[in-house]
Amino acid sequence: MGISSEKIGQVCVDSNEVEVSEDKTQIRRKENAPLPELNTERKRDAKAAGKAKAPEEPEEDQVDANGRVVLVEKDFDNPLIVQFDVEIAEGEEFKVNWKEIELAVRDTYPMLKMTYARGDDHGGQLALSNLRMKQELLDQLLGAKMTIKEKEYKFSKLEGEPLKEFW
Repeated sequence: MGISSEKIGQVCVDSNEVEVSEDKTQIRRKENAPLPELNTERKRDAKAAGKAKAPEEPEEDQVDANGRVVLVEKDFDNPLIVQFDVEIAEGEEFKVNWKEIELAVRDTYPMLKMTYARGDDHGGQLALSNLRMKQELLDQLLGAKMTIKEKEYKFSKLEGEPLKEFW
C-alpha cells in the first residue's frame, strides 16, 4: 500500500477510540475495550429486508385506455415464438412486410401479448408472451390462415431445430 505503520500511528494519535504506542507502531482500543459483536448479516441483505415489499403483479393483464394490453417486464421472459409464412405462386416476386403482419395479428387478437416481430422475404417470426397466455386465442391463430393484403399467411409454433436456429 505504501503507508507505514508509523504514519498510521501518527494519524491515530488524536483518536478517542484507540491508543497508540510511543513508537507509533502499535494500536489498540482505548482501555483494551472488547470487540463489537459479530454481525453476520450482509449490509445489502439488511437494507433489502428493511424496504417494503414490491407490490405483487396483478392476477389479470392490465388494459390501457385504448384497449391494448399493458406489457410488464415478465412478459419479455421466455417468449413463445410463432413462425408465419406466406403462400405465393411459383416465380412470383413478393417480400413480406412484417409490420403489416404485426398490426393484423394485434388487431385480430388484441389479448395476445406480442413483444417482438421480424420478417424475411417469405415469412418471419412473432414473439408472444407466455405470461398469462390466452391459450384459446393462440390455438385460433395457429389453427387458421389469415389473409393480409390479399396474401394468405399460415402461423405455426416454432419448435426443435428451427427454434434453436431462431435463437
